[in-house]
Amino acid sequence: MPTSQKKFFTALAPMRDITNRQFCDLFTNYGEPDFYVTEFLRVHLTSKIDTNIEDFLLNRQSKNPIFIQLLGHEPNEFVRIAEQLAHLGASGIDLNFGCPMPKICKKGTGGMLLTEPAAIERIVSALKENSRLPISAKIRIGFSDDSNFDEILRILNKYDLFCVTVHARTVRGLYREPVNYEYVKYAKELLNCPVLANGEINSAEQAINVIHSTGCDGVMIGRAAIRNPYIFSQIKSLIQRKPVQQVTFQNIEHYIDHLMQIAENSVHNEQSQVCLMKKYLNFIGQSIDENGEFLYHMRRTSSKSELIQVIKNYISAMGQRLLHDGPYPNLLARPNCE
Repeated sequence: MPTSQKKFFTALAPMRDITNRQFCDLFTNYGEPDFYVTEFLRVHLTSKIDTNIEDFLLNRQSKNPIFIQLLGHEPNEFVRIAEQLAHLGASGIDLNFGCPMPKICKKGTGGMLLTEPAAIERIVSALKENSRLPISAKIRIGFSDDSNFDEILRILNKYDLFCVTVHARTVRGLYREPVNYEYVKYAKELLNCPVLANGEINSAEQAINVIHSTGCDGVMIGRAAIRNPYIFSQIKSLIQRKPVQQVTFQNIEHYIDHLMQIAENSVHNEQSQVCLMKKYLNFIGQSIDENGEFLYHMRRTSSKSELIQVIKNYISAMGQRLLHDGPYPNLLARPNCE
């Protein structure tokens, strides 16, 4: 098991409609990651800094680094936006070379760039030459196969990057394909910069196992952090061989109260608040009961009062019982509005 003698990094992964300032501020209560990566900002000829990104940079509670993820194709536009972000106080730029969303890939951005290593180099080179901000990159192992993986790693290795995060699936594999952490191990052996593992890391114990088996420098966690906000502090406790926070249903009830406050502050009408809460609860619900009864009833609510009652029935009633560590098998998160 890794020890505290070496520095290991944890990061909150970028998640669309999730990693805004309000959600990230929550981790100041539960244990923060070492740095945050925002949901992607599209970069193109007429792009501007999103108001949510400005809010994140100017009003955040956390003092930990904030990397703004950029998604696009034109190197000059990356440089232009990076300079604006530097003035706003961004800690760094994260480059999205792995988004699997079809509408993103159709535009030649995100994961589609893995089919065009030369385009990746043009973007990285332009930023390294013209931006004062540290640069990180988030990649998958390839678009439909790993045929370009070596070349892309060798390109990234030519530049002094802050880190490279490897989501160990193909783009076409979306989130269904099994994760192969051997690619993380290979990247760590080849790259000079820190390497973070990403993909299906569902618990603190699993994070430690991945760090140990791959030799990587840390983990980037997304959906598991929605499910369990203590996961970053749990990972640090395991690394430092300290007692680990045990998460109870009462802990999760208080966390859901915080999420409800985010929903109420983010959107004004009740239906939108319920939809946003369902987005969070679809992930939390994977650890509530193995038969999926909470998910079944939660997804069928249409009002805040109905939603609160389901939470009382399945979460509040469990009190100090321990939450399941990770998702139960065969329970899938689904869209927030049904």
